[in-house]
Formats: sequence, C-alpha cells, structure tokens
Amino acid sequence: MRQQAFYPYTSDLDQYLPTGLKDDIDTEKDKNDLGQLLNGLLLPDKYKLDKSGEIWRDISPETTLEPRWSRISLAPIYIKSLFLDIVSENEYVKLACKRAGQEREWFVSREDISTSRMIVQASKYGFPINTTNASAIVEFLADLEAANLQRLPFQKISSKLGWQKERNGFLWGRNYVSVNGHVSDDTMAHITFKHHADEEAAAEGFKTNGLLEKWIEGIAVAARYPKAMIGFYASFLPVILDIINCPNFVLDYCGLTSGGKTTALRIAASTCGNPGEQSQDSIIYSWHSTKAWVEKYASFINHLPLILDESQLASSPRDIASVLYSVANGRGKGRGHATGFYSVSSWKTVLISSGEKPVVSFTNDGGTKARTLTIEGSPFDKRDMEIKKDIDNINHTLISHYGHAYPIFIQYVMKHQSKWEAWKEEYRQTVYELISSEENAVLGRIADYVAAIQYVASLVHDAFLENETPFPFAYHDVLSDLWQKMRKVEEDLDIAEKAFKAILNWAYAYESSFYGREGLEPCPEMTGRWDHDPNWQFIAFFPEKLKERLTQLGYNSRKVLSEWHTRGWIEDQGNGFTKKVRIKQINSNVYMISIPRNAIDEKLPYHSE
Repeated sequence: MRQQAFYPYTSDLDQYLPTGLKDDIDTEKDKNDLGQLLNGLLLPDKYKLDKSGEIWRDISPETTLEPRWSRISLAPIYIKSLFLDIVSENEYVKLACKRAGQEREWFVSREDISTSRMIVQASKYGFPINTTNASAIVEFLADLEAANLQRLPFQKISSKLGWQKERNGFLWGRNYVSVNGHVSDDTMAHITFKHHADEEAAAEGFKTNGLLEKWIEGIAVAARYPKAMIGFYASFLPVILDIINCPNFVLDYCGLTSGGKTTALRIAASTCGNPGEQSQDSIIYSWHSTKAWVEKYASFINHLPLILDESQLASSPRDIASVLYSVANGRGKGRGHATGFYSVSSWKTVLISSGEKPVVSFTNDGGTKARTLTIEGSPFDKRDMEIKKDIDNINHTLISHYGHAYPIFIQYVMKHQSKWEAWKEEYRQTVYELISSEENAVLGRIADYVAAIQYVASLVHDAFLENETPFPFAYHDVLSDLWQKMRKVEEDLDIAEKAFKAILNWAYAYESSFYGREGLEPCPEMTGRWDHDPNWQFIAFFPEKLKERLTQLGYNSRKVLSEWHTRGWIEDQGNGFTKKVRIKQINSNVYMISIPRNAIDEKLPYHSE
C-alpha cells in the first residue's frame, strides 16, 4: 500500500509531493507558484498537479505499487468556501478555477456538484468540465473537501434580506446589523446574502452614500409637504410590521400631472438606499416588471420597502391587480411538482407606488382595495416657483446623500427589544382611537395602516434623538391631519365608484334612450349613443344629460367626472372629459362623455352582453 500523500502549499513541499511530481519542479519559485494553484488547500491522496495546473488521478489498483496517472482536468479546480443558508437550511459551495491567469468562480448548491449530470453546468462559467470528466471531478471535489474540512472557510448565508432567525440580526444589503448594534461589511463572522448574480444586484442598492447631516437637511425641506412625508415614514414600517402585528399594505401616489410623485418615491427610498431611479443599483424599480419578478424581489427584500414607479408602464391592468393582491397578502403562488410541493415564498413589506391612475382602479378585489392608501394629486400641493425650488433642492440632496436612516432605526429597534410587546399594545390603541367612531368597514381597515404610519413616525424620531442627530421638525406637525385626509380620499374613491355603478345601472334600465338601441327613433330626449352590435365598444352620454343625472342622484358631477377621468373610465381626446362621437341618426359628430366597454365590464361584469 502506498503512503498517503497530503500536500500543503508552502515553500517546503518536497516531503509531501506524490511520486513522479518532484521531477517536474525545478526551483523554489516553481514551488511557490504551484502552491497557489489550489488556494492553499491540501491535495488528497491519489491526485497530483503538474506545473501547468492540470489535475491527475492515480487510477491503478490498490495492490499495484506503481501509479497509473490519468488526467481529469486541464486546470486547477478547487473549493473556496462552504455556505449554509439559514432560511432553507440548504448547503452551498463556491467553486473556483484558474485559467489563463484568471480565477473564475461558481456559486452553486452542494447538490449540483454531487452528480455528474449537474456539475457539467460549470462549463458555462469557464470550468473545464464536460460529460467525459464530470464523474471524476465530482469524486475529486468530495476528496478535496474531506481533506480540507478544517481549512475551508464556512459562512452562514441567507436567501432573504431583513430580519434573520429569531430577529437577532438584520441583513440590510451587504451589511449585517447584529444584535449589539454593529454594522459590518461582508465578513465570515456574520450572515450575508446568497451570492447569486441577480440577488447581488438587488442587494447592492441598499447602502449609504454621502453624509447623514446633508440627508437630514434634505428631509427637513421635504417635511414642509405632509403628503410627501407619508411615504417617508411608511418606508420604515417593514422593519416593525411583524413586531406590531400590522399586515402588508400599499401606499399609492397617483395623479395625471408631473407633480412630484417620483420625488415622493425618492424621499421614501432615501431612508434605506439609492433613490436615483436612473442608477443601476437604484432601489426604485418600474412597474414594467412581471408578477413573478415582483414576487421574487419582494421575498428577497423581506422587511424592506418595495418601491415601484409609473404604474401606467405595466404590461396590463391584470398584472397590476395580480401584484397588488400578492404583495398585500404577503405570499407567492403555491406550486407543485411530481413528488410534492415547492415552498411558497413570503414577505413583509409596504409597497410604495406611483402612477397616473389609482392602482385600486385596476382591481375588483375588495380586500386589496382595503389594503391600499391612495394619495391623489401632487404630493407637493400646488406648483409654483418656490415649491419647484424646494423639489429641486430635495432631489439634488437625496441623490447624493442617502441610506443613513435605516441602520440607525434598525439598531434602535434591536436595542429596545424589551419594549416590543408594549409597542404592539400602543399601536393597537392608536388603531382603536381612530376607528372608535367609524362605521365604514373599509375605513376601519385602513385605520390599521394610518395608525402604523403615525406610530412608526414616533419611533423614527425617538431613534434619531437617541442617536444624537434629531430631526429639526416634529412628526406630529407633519402628520397632524393624516387620518382626516385619508378618510376623505377613501370616501371620494368610494363615492366615485358608487356613482359610476349608479350611472351604468341607470343606463341599462333606460337603454332605449340611447341612439343605436334596437327599435328606436331619434328624439330630443335621447341620452347618448350605445350601439346595438354585440361587440359594442362604449356608451357615450350627452354631457349635460350625464351631469344632470349625477346631480339628481346626489353627486358632485365635476368631482365625480374628474375622478372617473383619473381612473381611465372616460375616453377623451385631450380636451377635458369629452370626445367626438358620430351619431348617424342625426348625421352629426357630437362631443360626448364616452365610457369604454372594458371599464363597464370590469365594474358590472354581470351586465356584459
């Protein structure tokens, strides 16, 4: 039996080199160069390296004295690190390969390097592995790990950012905020995120830049505009949603004008990361994303805010409705496979959105609507030169100074863990105070979210005071009438939809008053045009007739029509609420208020013909 030959890569290699390899090494420099080929690991028995880095294996029978060498790799392949995902409890490895003077890496599950069928995937990353040598490489890596278990770095990783198990630490981008309040970069001593390329890109934006003092100056300007500050405070909520037992919800900035909606999103994003939506590592994403991507991203950034801009860029209204439902419920779609079920992804977050129309106009799900706070119009109220100057100042400051608030707030939350139960009770008391006089069920439900924003605002200000960097404004001054504003918005939204359904039901009840309905003759009392064709595309009303009917039903016609227009329930030609409609019975083109078929089918599907 040949003597076992382990081979540490130091300058003193001679006594460890397998038979036949000593002759290949001529100088001390050769030894040192060779010593770097496997990153300082021991070469297990039955293997050798030559000076070119090729790996050879002795395939001779155990009873044979002379080795029989067979090449298994054209370049050195080795394990750099071992990993344990504390969420899934799956194990991973980082493989490396040196070719043409460059090191290539592959972060992969242990399962994928345990079978020849899966390990050939490494060829995509430049590893010299194919179907011919795959089995030999699998065996070599197993032997290499066994010989170096005490030498290989081991690191805990997580497939999610945010709170880790038992809330003893919080992954914020590449930084781990530990229970004692320290913030550390990626090190082996702390948990880090799983090193997949897409996850690295997503995590990269959660970081600090610039100065805390400058960021506070920018936020102080924003504090003059309470609507814009609602998103600011809501961005901190994902950290404590679980702690105070508050559900996920959606905060939606909407309006047709370019009145600072994206600036409001930048203010919110600046609390925890890069708010520059044009940057590669921005944490503001577009609604032009698939539902599957949003679910995956939301699961990864667990306990951090999900920020999506420009809802009108979504592929379809159905996509928006699906995303809202998933985010609000905090769970992905259940999926099965041949032998069981895939684990369902989950998350705790607040979705902060912007767009031209309220996102609730894209869904009929009452539960989703009840989990959405809508802020209509400009977050900065009316536009004038002074306000424009403030908006420019805010944007200029926050693009360069951001991310400082989250580590301060996380550390504060962790240091006060003994108060978490009290926080939960205080939050519930805040909710109770808001809903005690309300009979509307929807208002009662949004009270959870309004109360959460008010409550987290108090904690944020306490955290900055404790950090000796207090804000130069009081949160209760900013949010003093938040509940009244939200009540009015919800009531207006509710009124707009009720009015819409009331008018449509009236139209169906008196459809004979519309040009185009079967058996009708033109008359002065006609209400509008509604084609008899089963594939009709719209119902058009004479403006004065529609306004008169709205008034008779007790609605403010101007406000209702404005809301319908915002939600896309009225077709126009850029001239207010009307468009030209041809009425052949009177041989004339008439300006009318036209409601599209898709909006009608969405709100009254049981009437669809």
